[in-house]
Amino acid sequence: LFGILFPNIISVERMGTYVYHLLGITFIALALTKTKAASGMNPFFTGMLFISSYLIQGIIGMVVTLGLIFTVMPDLFPGFGMLLPLGLGMGPGIAYAIGHQWEMFGFTEGGIAGLSVAAVGFGFAYIHGIYIMRLGIRNGLAQLIKSNDDLPEELRCGLYDSTPGPSAGHLTSTPEAIESLTLHWSIIGLVYGVTWLLISGAANVLSNIGAQAEVNTLWSFHFIFCSVTGILARQILEKLKVAYVIDEGLMTRTSNLLVDIMITASLAGITLAVVGQYLLPLVLTCVLASVATYYFTKYLSQRLFKEWVFERFLSAYAVMTGTIQSGLVILRVLDPNYKSNISIDLVHASGFALILGFPLLFLINAPVSLFEDYLTGYIYSLVGMVIYALMLIAGWVYFIQKNKS
Repeated sequence: LFGILFPNIISVERMGTYVYHLLGITFIALALTKTKAASGMNPFFTGMLFISSYLIQGIIGMVVTLGLIFTVMPDLFPGFGMLLPLGLGMGPGIAYAIGHQWEMFGFTEGGIAGLSVAAVGFGFAYIHGIYIMRLGIRNGLAQLIKSNDDLPEELRCGLYDSTPGPSAGHLTSTPEAIESLTLHWSIIGLVYGVTWLLISGAANVLSNIGAQAEVNTLWSFHFIFCSVTGILARQILEKLKVAYVIDEGLMTRTSNLLVDIMITASLAGITLAVVGQYLLPLVLTCVLASVATYYFTKYLSQRLFKEWVFERFLSAYAVMTGTIQSGLVILRVLDPNYKSNISIDLVHASGFALILGFPLLFLINAPVSLFEDYLTGYIYSLVGMVIYALMLIAGWVYFIQKNKS
């Protein structure tokens, strides 16, 4: 609120810079964390649900945006609709990075517009998500929580009482040598530095071969490089048999801290002037896409999963309107001790969806890179998303037919 009301005190550009860097650093922290085994095909099912939701959000966003351009808002940047899968499905960091890049193509305050879409998504993830959760508990849909009265007191107030709470992590280095938390943050910083050098080298190569226009696109997708570099770093530590220096608890606390700061910076980076400028498309696209995501996620979850159906549906809905942490927060209420594998499935599914999402990321950015007339480019992108969705449906039907058992 302070950032929105006093934009001259809180630097919007600085907040955007924080969001950009924290996005990549968070991906590294998640990649360095050792994950447990997933539960069968559920990560695949959840990942397919995620990428399908991206496409639904993108198609709805583009249909509404093009409708506004051809009627009451002819000057609206045609890529506005593409912020929906970025801000709702993928999170504020990606929405800001790509929206900010589009500013050079005529998208006024595109980065802040991306943060605004993400902010509306958080409202659906938490406010609507908690309402649906309480309604589901009252209707007996939750597997572990049979009544709202079953919720522990510390969950209601947000703090543990005087008794020791759960362990936040374990020391992997002696304080005399180096503080364990410092060690973990240093590993993350080292991997980020290496990633930065790799991207800088790739950018120089592109510049030398005459592909200067692609450099900004490269930097916009730096989070993908961060994720890959983090995974490789984890594999190297495993091969060297020194991966034990990374404690899962401390790394998880670190990634959660980074996400909290990123979300705070993304909200503080919003200005009322930009929200007012894009109020009509913002409300129409976000509400329609979020409602469609809710019903689609609910419908598919009931047909894909045989157990923990309500928990899987609600956590997936929170992820697809907020972030992976939003889904884990909602899940933690319904499954306090993580007796299910849903949390691990969500993490694996997010990586799976990121791989399947490469064609979508190309369709999102191709119009400004390949077309002189951006409007024509985004119309082609809309057609491409529809075709990609039909291909996924065809593959999905074939998979089900081949694996009926």
